Amino acid sequence: IFNKKYSAYFFNDLYIRTSGKKFNLNQLTDKETHLTNDAIQKHSKSYGKYENGNKLTLEEFDEHIKNNYPNQYNDTLTNDIVNKIKNHCKISLLSCMNKFNNTIITNSFELFG
Repeated sequence: IFNKKYSAYFFNDLYIRTSGKKFNLNQLTDKETHLTNDAIQKHSKSYGKYENGNKLTLEEFDEHIKNNYPNQYNDTLTNDIVNKIKNHCKISLLSCMNKFNNTIITNSFELFG
């Protein structure tokens, strides 16, 4: 959420969208493999194959990495990647600040997602 005073608020309950198909660089035109939004995934026969609704919470993803790749696991996901996501959001908002609704309406905000 971004308000008229240029304050941004970040919702901390993140989730990761997944695909019901295994990643394959040799099939780049397969939308069901490479596009993870629900508009594409919900029509796939493999929708929900690996997790309910093709979504994982950040905690579930972190647990998956910890359990399946124990020798490579560290807390980078929660301590580094989330901070990078927040920084990219900040850069994106700052890059188009002058395009926001600049009306005289007070107590308003714009929602991005």
